[in-house]
Amino acid sequence: MTTTETEEAKLPRWVGALRSADGMFVTDEEQRIVAWSPSAEAALGHKAADVIGRRCYDVIAGTDVGGHPVCRPNCSAAVNAQRGRVTSAYEVVACSHDGRRVWLNNSIVLAREQGARKPLLLHLFRPAREAREPGQRLPIAPRRRGRPPVKRGELQPLSRRELETLRLLASGQTTAEIAEALTVSRFTARNHIGNAMRKLGARNRVEGLLLAAERHLI
Repeated sequence: MTTTETEEAKLPRWVGALRSADGMFVTDEEQRIVAWSPSAEAALGHKAADVIGRRCYDVIAGTDVGGHPVCRPNCSAAVNAQRGRVTSAYEVVACSHDGRRVWLNNSIVLAREQGARKPLLLHLFRPAREAREPGQRLPIAPRRRGRPPVKRGELQPLSRRELETLRLLASGQTTAEIAEALTVSRFTARNHIGNAMRKLGARNRVEGLLLAAERHLI
């Protein structure tokens, strides 16, 4: 793992010893990149010297498949880390050094040195199994028999909160994470999800996201 001399003095020794075939980088509590691996450079083309010290969301510039920002100031992974919570793996469309958009699966490891007050976030990423370009439609699952499709004219408009909830859901966040992102209770977050699914005519969340993507809502 590559670090600058300044950052190396601040970081635990184990950071410099990390090795992985997956792309790998480490961010601090301010979302600054403090370590960047050769495998991350090979995957995205960004050199360590060019990214260390920069905010991760400026480098990765990650979005969901609909182009909505996933990597941003105070993203769910950063907020969870500040609260001592872990974040589930999620998919993101990242920006490479030459401007290509790359569909990745990203895993987060929360690391806190014994006695340290502020955590580090270890990011491990690899190509997503079913890579898609931003704006490309998700495959639409066939509907089961016994329930007619909702006609376009019958669709109820989704509220701003319901759209925000759908986009967070599409980025891989759980109900609890959505509640935190929207600063509402889990009960309210579940209601937003349920209302969005009902308005879309979906039986479950997966079908709801597929229908939302089909209609360019996410």
